[in-house]
Amino acid sequence: MSAEARREAKRFKSLVEALFNEGIKYMQTKEGAAYGSINANWFASRDELVSSMRPDTGNFGNKLVPLAPPKDLGPKAIVAMWCKWTFDADYACEIQVMIHREKNQAYGFRIDKPNPRGDLRHGYWHVQFTREFQGGGAFTKATGIDWISTSTPAFPIALDKDGGLLPKDAAIYATISLYGGTYPQDLSDTLKSMTGSESLKSIVLGTTAA
Repeated sequence: MSAEARREAKRFKSLVEALFNEGIKYMQTKEGAAYGSINANWFASRDELVSSMRPDTGNFGNKLVPLAPPKDLGPKAIVAMWCKWTFDADYACEIQVMIHREKNQAYGFRIDKPNPRGDLRHGYWHVQFTREFQGGGAFTKATGIDWISTSTPAFPIALDKDGGLLPKDAAIYATISLYGGTYPQDLSDTLKSMTGSESLKSIVLGTTAA
């Protein structure tokens, strides 16, 4: 793995760890008690999470990272994240964010790589809704929202690097999509320590793009 890829891997892992730490903090509060009662296979510790991210190519398997829910989702929201990555020349990754509210009420989105060459519909880096989740348990499949299309819309992602989306930048996209610029302090410090793509800098740094 190149020196650049090692740097990107380190940044990606640091951000996922920061998200996990905030999620664990929330689970230990009165409001986060529901995270312990739902059928979800959470990472049990930071060490377990870090160990799962050691390979240059890998995924979370049947494990999930708990995320602290944004306040505007309401007190019943339970948010989880699942990741798949490779730090080779293609910088392939997939990040799924799942939001569970009550029984039979769940939805999610994923940041995904282009479909195989020749697929003009999804042949680009994109974000789209999903009802099929990795990780199992309560997050296996969303129900009650069969009317939501998982094909359209598929929002294109602008790339600042030729060849692929950096996993670290995909994690930043997922973080911003949930929290905007209202991150907890520790998470904010982690984000600001990363260069990020040019299109994300103004949000991460809390400024307004020109």
